[in-house]
Amino acid sequence: MGGALLVTLREGFEGALIVSIVLAYLRQIGRRDAFRQVWFGVVAALGVSTIVGAAAYHLLGGLEGDLEHIVFAGVSLVAVAILTWMIFWMRSQSRTIGRRLRQQVERALESESRLGVASVAFFAVLRESLETVLFMLALLLGANRLEWAIGGALGVVGAVLLGYLAYQGGSRINLRLFFTITGALLLVIAAGLIAKSVAWLQESGVVPIFFGHVWDLREQPVVGHGMVSDLLHGLFGWNPWPSALEVVVWLLYVAIVGWLLFGARPRSGTSQSEPVGQRA
Repeated sequence: MGGALLVTLREGFEGALIVSIVLAYLRQIGRRDAFRQVWFGVVAALGVSTIVGAAAYHLLGGLEGDLEHIVFAGVSLVAVAILTWMIFWMRSQSRTIGRRLRQQVERALESESRLGVASVAFFAVLRESLETVLFMLALLLGANRLEWAIGGALGVVGAVLLGYLAYQGGSRINLRLFFTITGALLLVIAAGLIAKSVAWLQESGVVPIFFGHVWDLREQPVVGHGMVSDLLHGLFGWNPWPSALEVVVWLLYVAIVGWLLFGARPRSGTSQSEPVGQRA
């Protein structure tokens, strides 16, 4: 549940933030008449991603045995690659995202196209929602599907609430702090997906188990089985009986990507706790 909640909260808020910036700018320049176009683009993007997600869920849900492990390992590795890129992209673009969206909206309004503003919202939300679909599918294998769905739904609700606060501008959201914390948590989730991919490939015989297993805590009451173990597995890819390769790839990913993400801090710039609607 925790992994699904965090993914939908982070990705959902990125989409909600984009919509909030566009709506706040239209409100600022007195073009509330274009709100309908924005919502048309948002609904269309969510509709497309829902169809894609349902089709993928149906397709992957029918897989069994080694093929299921191999396919989910591939999906997870692709998700990790995109997730890693997304973390760095948002870190580098968060200072200018408001300005770029304003410019896109201005060009769309100048073109006087009915679909101009709608397309800005459509493609921005579609990107975030398709990424969410991919990440949620990667978290699906081995998860309790009810908890997976509840966690995803709670994350979406939280993202919508944060987006509403951002649009109102009455509550200052520290975006730098939010994206730093969620980025760090997504970092270990991505590391867990890599480790689980290795485990699935080893179970299917695609990748050999080189040096055996590092530890065996399967009989331990807390970390070996039960609610805590399931929570750690869903969040960080915890395995009470991991192979040496699982542990190595987890540690390498966290060390390398963590150093690249937090080792060199970006130059200080405009405060990211200012109201979204006021950002240039």
